[in-house]
Amino acid sequence: MLVLPDGRDSIGGFKIQKKSSYAAYDACGADFCSIKEIEDGVLIIFGDGAGHGVNESMTAILCMTVFNSTITEDPSEMLRRINRILFNTKNKAYVMCIRIRNNEIFYCGRIEEAQLSNRRFDTNCAVLGVSEDYECEAKVAKFEDNDVLILRTDGAVFKDPTDDQTEVIIRKEGTPVLTS
Repeated sequence: MLVLPDGRDSIGGFKIQKKSSYAAYDACGADFCSIKEIEDGVLIIFGDGAGHGVNESMTAILCMTVFNSTITEDPSEMLRRINRILFNTKNKAYVMCIRIRNNEIFYCGRIEEAQLSNRRFDTNCAVLGVSEDYECEAKVAKFEDNDVLILRTDGAVFKDPTDDQTEVIIRKEGTPVLTS
């Protein structure tokens, strides 16, 4: 699931590309990404419900609902709020929240892979929903003009044909499109 306002492929000065494949047509996907425009940038949530099936798909919906209904632009606070809901509903998810503003990326969370051009992000925070208290320190990276932010779920990283495979690519408008 990729949710952009009004179905656009660009938002807040950024172009969004999505690559997704679902090998099993009879399974529910749990990969998700939601993006919203904020003053001078974008706020992104990207993740994967832990497991396969309807419950994990509902976990993705819960994460996106909290994200889309919460006013905060602080990635750490956003993940604390999502964690509270997932812990209370006994669901788990690998989630990263990212704020891009004024050429800086503030990020925290845990997903399978996140990289900015050739620089990998530290994504070693805890899985959401595992414990009642959640702390994950936000980190900062510089977003240069030709940088490309790539987010991947486990199916895309490990090339598992039985798993959802989602990759989201974010670049500033005017940066060349990736063709891999």
